[in-house]
Amino acid sequence: MKSHKLEFKSLLALATIVFCSFIQSAFAQTLPSGYVHEKVTSTELPTALAFTPDGRVIVCSSVGGKGIAVIVNKDGSTTPFFTIPKTYTNKEKGLVGLAFDPDFSSNGYVYIYYTADLSANGDQNSTCQNTIARITAKDYVADNATLTPLLKLHINPKFIIQPNHDGGTLAFGPDGKLYAASGDMDLWCSNKCISGPNAGSCNCGPTWIQPTYSQDTALFTGKILRINKDGSAPTDNPFYKVGSTNARNYLFALGVRNPYTMHFKKGTSQLWINDVGSNGNNKKEEINMIDVSNPKSLVGKNLGFNNGTTETSDGTAPSTEGFFDVNDDPTFKTFTQPVQVYPASEGCAISGGTFYDSKTPTFESKYIGKYFYMDFCQGWIKYMDADGKNINTFATGLAGGGSGFGSICIEEAPDGNMYHLVRSKTAGVSGLYRIKGPVVAAGTDGSVSQNKYAFSIHPNPANNNNKLNYHFNAQYSETGKIQFVDLMGKVRKTVEIKFEQGFNDHMIDDISDLQKGVYMVNFSTPNAKATKKLVVE
Repeated sequence: MKSHKLEFKSLLALATIVFCSFIQSAFAQTLPSGYVHEKVTSTELPTALAFTPDGRVIVCSSVGGKGIAVIVNKDGSTTPFFTIPKTYTNKEKGLVGLAFDPDFSSNGYVYIYYTADLSANGDQNSTCQNTIARITAKDYVADNATLTPLLKLHINPKFIIQPNHDGGTLAFGPDGKLYAASGDMDLWCSNKCISGPNAGSCNCGPTWIQPTYSQDTALFTGKILRINKDGSAPTDNPFYKVGSTNARNYLFALGVRNPYTMHFKKGTSQLWINDVGSNGNNKKEEINMIDVSNPKSLVGKNLGFNNGTTETSDGTAPSTEGFFDVNDDPTFKTFTQPVQVYPASEGCAISGGTFYDSKTPTFESKYIGKYFYMDFCQGWIKYMDADGKNINTFATGLAGGGSGFGSICIEEAPDGNMYHLVRSKTAGVSGLYRIKGPVVAAGTDGSVSQNKYAFSIHPNPANNNNKLNYHFNAQYSETGKIQFVDLMGKVRKTVEIKFEQGFNDHMIDDISDLQKGVYMVNFSTPNAKATKKLVVE
């Protein structure tokens, strides 16, 4: 008689198959032909990404009471950049924004947006405070002793105990000012959270009402801020008022909910903001654009969330979230329409967006100038024209699902690829991912004559009693090496050189260790390679 019982090993094998099938289905990816989606490195619970001036990726994460930033090298290895202790890392808080000073090469300044844990012992059980700070780095190693808070947001502790909607993204504008996105802090309990017997607890029942704090110029909540590099307020900010002691002097735009990511379109004064939508029947995910070229003007400086004060039974307050009709309310005429929106039926949260404008593209030309954006829950990437028209799906199944699992922070990189983060509690899933296109980028095909990299050596023929000059036109600041290989294939000499971006003119002072003969001179960096023949007489 056959037994219908499964042994433990069989159960374990079955469970493994089911789990693997789940992971595979979660990553059932579709991309255009020739495009590759690959994992670069693992990072626990990542929150934001940025790029170093020399073209490498910075990945930020918020884990265990620490804000952690690492540099991802060309080969996928990571180098510690800095760790901020006593960082409040519950929910969406933590190290959530980073930007390099435009003058980083001379001053070493790096700006961060993080949530400081204000508890005495770092137990994450006390108050916290979203903070814009500056830290100084030398040779891409940051010194924690230089951490300097520049602007502390949400001073009232009733605004800082909420777990979500911190915003936090940072970007330097063409005017040299630092722009920062601040969320509405998810203060959905409205007045019940601020006054009365439940003040400060924000545990006020099921009434999901979006507050009007995003329209209050006395508060940092739900705003885009504009800041001088020393942390002071620019006097040409649109709401600046001499003698004001509250937030208004720092405000640049009102009316956002949770602007999780934003960036400037290259070569323009356009600031593009991805604003996560609200709950309720009117939920819409927004892509917004404001022009920063005229700071003092109020035109275009209000994105409309939330003008409503009336609590409704279905939890949907009157709002301009999504597209709106100016005839519905006279005040709508002062608000700025989003460029594009999508409803809850298509996704739960717009978590990233960027223009693809690479000078060394790996994507096909039809994608250049398009705006790419992604949803946290659905794991798709779509793209559109800059006017919001011609929306198409680029990829699906990259990672999505909500409840702490999804894709965030898509960015075009200096190497011509796209990078994004996957945030997950599943081991081996979280980390940095890359999308590579089918176009061979300049500097990666090894053919100097067909790319922007120019490598030359002279004199040629050379005398081993003389010096040898070589030139390299570098697109990135990076370390490379030159190897002299004889005709038997043996490396006779290796020279390592650190190149700066642009034209480099270097000299090898001593080549006396090279015997007379013919050599193949192999030149390589992480982004370029070339071979020249050299005769030593």
